[in-house]
Amino acid sequence: MNKLEKILGHKYYMSIKQPIKKLRDDLYYLFHKKIQIQKKDIDINIFEMKKKHVFFGYYDIQQLNDREDKLLVHIVDKKAEACMDKAEIGYYNLKNNEYCKIGETQAWNWQQGARLRWWPNDNDYVIYNDAKKDSYICKKIDIKTNEVVNTYCRALYDIDPKTRYGLSLNFSRLQRLRPGYGYNYIKDRTIGSLAPDDDGIFYVNLITNKPELIISLRKLAKSCNDPNSDEHYINHISISPNGEKFMFFHIWTIKDSNKWKTRLYVSSRKGERLKILEEDDLVSHYDWIDDNHILVTGYTNDNKQTYSIYNVVTGEKEVLDSESLKLDGHPTTLKNKKCFITDTYPKKMDLQELFEYDSATNTKKPLLKIYSSPLLYEEKRCDLHPRVSKSERIITIDSTYKKNCKKIILIKTTIEKE
Repeated sequence: MNKLEKILGHKYYMSIKQPIKKLRDDLYYLFHKKIQIQKKDIDINIFEMKKKHVFFGYYDIQQLNDREDKLLVHIVDKKAEACMDKAEIGYYNLKNNEYCKIGETQAWNWQQGARLRWWPNDNDYVIYNDAKKDSYICKKIDIKTNEVVNTYCRALYDIDPKTRYGLSLNFSRLQRLRPGYGYNYIKDRTIGSLAPDDDGIFYVNLITNKPELIISLRKLAKSCNDPNSDEHYINHISISPNGEKFMFFHIWTIKDSNKWKTRLYVSSRKGERLKILEEDDLVSHYDWIDDNHILVTGYTNDNKQTYSIYNVVTGEKEVLDSESLKLDGHPTTLKNKKCFITDTYPKKMDLQELFEYDSATNTKKPLLKIYSSPLLYEEKRCDLHPRVSKSERIITIDSTYKKNCKKIILIKTTIEKE
């Protein structure tokens, strides 16, 4: 924190700094394209609404259905606040680009929306999180009738590809400790508790609709040897492709600072077998390559950014050594398992980059560069969060390249195969 920021306070300092930064960037972009396509065979389609944010959220969920003719979206007013305003849930029919509303939700955030997704193996249904009185829930909707066909007892972070179970956490605690990733419609009842014994990761049987606490924050905190550990919480739960195991981040804040530390865990699906894969580096983003390997981005103790592959069975770690991977991103592995799509945070002149990386040849293949508005920052920032369709013919991203509103860009391209 610099001297001026200390005098003015962080919030007021940012309210002055970001508009000045935007004016500088806008003057630059009067003479430059705001989307710089770097691969010849790219075709783009933009989905936006006047004075609305149109976005999807995180990169670890399929935005397109299996037939790739429907595109799920969240829609909120330009000045919406997640603690008060509802988000509209819907999809675009890509055959005619018409928008269809499905419903609304009070449980959403700027980075991950409502964890909206297609129901596995039956895309006539979608699920998303919502709030009911004093609890968060998950709804399953028939998109043909917009009727609720099932309501699950807890908001779900991820679901088993075979639809046997879902995993949940305390979204109010997550929002308080990591703004932009949880929900703040309902007050966090765990304020003052550093590591509650009755909170952590919950297993929800999707057949019986019964929840069960399988990993407590107290258990995780007891095994933490950091004398400066403060409040503990969970983020980034992700179930393996076969549904038999899951990974998650155990995170704790550091006393008297705005910093935190992390552990990367993998567990059997009912939480019986816990294994720490990483506790030295600060882990950031993730993607299951297959049932036994995870691609993870992180930061070393000397703040060097890395992309690494972890073997969840042996615990072995392979660092991908490349200058192209020295910046954090949101990776998605392609079917050949040697290539992945990833992005960057805004760099010089607020440009974000989207590219394909071949780990077999250490080759970076640029796709596009795009401007990111600095007026949306902190939890309202807009990361690209590239999402790759099942056929790998389509990539979708969220962007604020114009008008300071989030919009979705659909990119059709030919991903090079082996």
